[in-house]
Amino acid sequence: HYFIQSNLSTPMTEWESSFSLQDWDDLIRHHTTDVESLPSFTQDAFVGDYSPQYERLLQATIHPDPFVLKNMRDMKTGQLLYQREVRKEEEEKTQDKNVRTFTSRPLQKENKGGTVIGSANGTPYWPGGFGDSEDEDDEAPTTHQEDFTSNLLVVPPGFSRGVDFPEDSFVEVEEEPDDITELIAKLDECMVTQETEQHANERSFSASEQEDSSDDEDQVTRALGKYQWAIQLDAESEVPDFYTQIVNLAYQFPFELDPFQKQAILKLHSHDNVMVAAHTSAGKTVVAEYAIALSLHHMTKVIYTSPIKALSNQKYRDFKEKFGDVGLLTGDIQVNQGASCMIMTTEILRSMLYNGSDYTRDLEWVVFDEVHYINDVERGVVWEEVLIMLPEHVSVILLSATVSNVFDFAEWVGNTKRKNVYVVKTPRRPVPLEHYLYTGNSDKTSKELFKIVAANDRNFKNTEFEKAKVSSFKNTEFEKAKAALESRKKKDKPGGYHRPPPDKNIVLPFVRMLERENLLPAIIFIFSKNRINELAKGLNAVDLTSNKEKGYIREFFLKCVAKLKEDDRKLRQIMFLQELMVRGIAIHHSGVLPLMKEVTEMLFEKGCLKLLLATDTFSMGINMPTRTVVIDGIKKFDGNSKRQLSTSEYTQMAGRAGRRGKDETGTVIILCKGRTPDINDLISMVQGKSTDISSHFKPTYNMILSVMKGRDFKVEEMLKRSFAEYEGQVSDAGPFTYYVIDF
Repeated sequence: HYFIQSNLSTPMTEWESSFSLQDWDDLIRHHTTDVESLPSFTQDAFVGDYSPQYERLLQATIHPDPFVLKNMRDMKTGQLLYQREVRKEEEEKTQDKNVRTFTSRPLQKENKGGTVIGSANGTPYWPGGFGDSEDEDDEAPTTHQEDFTSNLLVVPPGFSRGVDFPEDSFVEVEEEPDDITELIAKLDECMVTQETEQHANERSFSASEQEDSSDDEDQVTRALGKYQWAIQLDAESEVPDFYTQIVNLAYQFPFELDPFQKQAILKLHSHDNVMVAAHTSAGKTVVAEYAIALSLHHMTKVIYTSPIKALSNQKYRDFKEKFGDVGLLTGDIQVNQGASCMIMTTEILRSMLYNGSDYTRDLEWVVFDEVHYINDVERGVVWEEVLIMLPEHVSVILLSATVSNVFDFAEWVGNTKRKNVYVVKTPRRPVPLEHYLYTGNSDKTSKELFKIVAANDRNFKNTEFEKAKVSSFKNTEFEKAKAALESRKKKDKPGGYHRPPPDKNIVLPFVRMLERENLLPAIIFIFSKNRINELAKGLNAVDLTSNKEKGYIREFFLKCVAKLKEDDRKLRQIMFLQELMVRGIAIHHSGVLPLMKEVTEMLFEKGCLKLLLATDTFSMGINMPTRTVVIDGIKKFDGNSKRQLSTSEYTQMAGRAGRRGKDETGTVIILCKGRTPDINDLISMVQGKSTDISSHFKPTYNMILSVMKGRDFKVEEMLKRSFAEYEGQVSDAGPFTYYVIDF
């Protein structure tokens, strides 16, 4: 058919015109048997006069050789056997699988997630800071002088004979040393030229530039004078020329920025690494939001990581409303993959880096929210792996609560990535907190609320106050709370064992007291899912919402579950939570369905829910400020034993109290069920030193295999750059020792 179509454009002969085009068999048979009748054999087929022009060959473009030599080795011994010619495309494809660089071709969409998650067969890109370290343990290559007079290989591989070099054919040549006087003269000439240029530059340096440089030196100082990469910014000093330095802001906030926020935003425009350590609700998220807006302005990518799914869901709702092009990627939900701003858990980002995801090609920022979660024993290693594996062109924004060794952590990040990290640390809390002890167990004793720390106590930082704090703590409100419990024990059962009342008998009058004293909305942190469910069932007589709020909650709830099947809408948990939310009460823990947790978060954020029973996981970064925070005891079971809450855990939960712009002070209440806590434990927990960021880095099989996918990667490099290794080097204990099996 192709032959016939190609000859339709030529004039048909008389013999061909006598045939109809439908008679294909006869026509094909004729052309195959009578070849000379084809148009290509006639003189008419040649158009014009053709004469060869050999000079044009000299002007032809020389195409590169499409083949390269590839060494073929024995798979067992590694011995070089022979060389085989392969096409360059195949060799480049093989190299892309071994070493990923940003000049390599993008990967194809081999999985459902496309190039966002990457392929399991992919290899990671070269991490930033690898090979740039000045204190590498590897020795510098030394010049090796080969002896060309003996032990020479004269027979090439594959040849039966070679070339013999006679011994007398080698001539030793002595190198004459350079004239020392000539070298000194050249050196003096270079020094005179450099001094002349330096004096000329100094004369042209204006006075205004000198003032600007001195201001920068006063404003930006090395943290405590002992760090190389961590640079401290003054979070309290104003930036009067902020709007002069940045004429067009990438995002206009509806409020005036705090000084520490302005300091951080200035560094974002310089594409520097920034770490912000501040209290809960201080406004750390403003820095992350501006980074997202800046990346959209630059038409690049940004990733926002969080430790828990609930925080990821909340940030997705907030950022989607503000920026539009936002995606979500968690273990449960995948929305708008490949968006300019992706919100995900840190584990997913680690998989992207190990898989060599092409999303990182255009990645400009990575925001680590709640980075102090690196203290987690089980999951903390993920943050270290991600920070080590990030490519060089990616800058990081670290958001953390107030920790004592924030500069040590920033120094490790800067030393690992070989880039400065600007630290903004502010101890200021926007809404001061008041801490109380509650000893009541009935309606009659519901007024037993004792203030142990006033809101203005946070301003006293001198030594005398620290010394007097314990005595004043004992002799005032704490002693009153303790005396109230002791007197009740004597009245109930003199001389006998006092059994504390059930939790529901304590919580029910306590909730009525909160409503009466206008302390709602409130979050009660309870460290057991079963106790949360039991207390929620015991609050069936509590109603905290008006008729208008009931109608809105019911309508919103039904709209959220409308897409579920009829049988799913009748699940026991969904029916129970609907009845509970209508009365202004909700629960939040890992046993609640993801959809119900999201409904709870949205209703609580809108102010429809008045009382929330949740585990301490709810306090991890979720922006749900409330009027009052209630802590159910100061001890929790961590999976191994029952221990006291740390200062960081208590501060994390207590920080949810106080709504900025609505409350003058936030209220934190500790429930005393039958006994008061120990005075020393209480003081160390409420006003103690914040917990240090410590490393829990440990090599895993997944990490070792992922690193070994790249032929130039070494597991030892990962271990050497871990935060645990850095802690060992700066401490007296010395560096840690790891044992890695060489496969």
